[in-house]
Amino acid sequence: MKFGITFLGKHTIIKMNCKLTTLERTSLAEAYSEDLTIYEIGKGLTRIEGCMHHMLYQSSFSYEYKLAVKRSKVSFAMLEVQQLQESYECHMDLDMGHALDAL
Repeated sequence: MKFGITFLGKHTIIKMNCKLTTLERTSLAEAYSEDLTIYEIGKGLTRIEGCMHHMLYQSSFSYEYKLAVKRSKVSFAMLEVQQLQESYECHMDLDMGHALDAL
C-alpha cells in the first residue's frame, strides 16, 4: 500500500509518517490500539498504520490526529524558542565577560 489515507468501502486504510511528541504518540496509540499501530521509527518520526471503519475515522480520528500534529508543532516550536533564548543568554554573558575584561 502507498503512504497516505485510502478509503475502501466502509473502511479507511491509513499508512503515514508524521512528527509527534511522545505524549501525543502515546495518546493516539492508546485511543486507537484496536485499529492502528502507532510507533516511533526514528529521526523524530512516528508511523501510523492500520484500518478502521470510515465512521470512526471521520467522527474521531481525523480530528484527534490533526490536533495531535498541531500540538506537537507548538511543543517543538516552544522548545526551539527556549533553546534560542538559552543560547542568546549564554552568548550575551560571554560578550559581557569579554567587555568587562577589556576594561
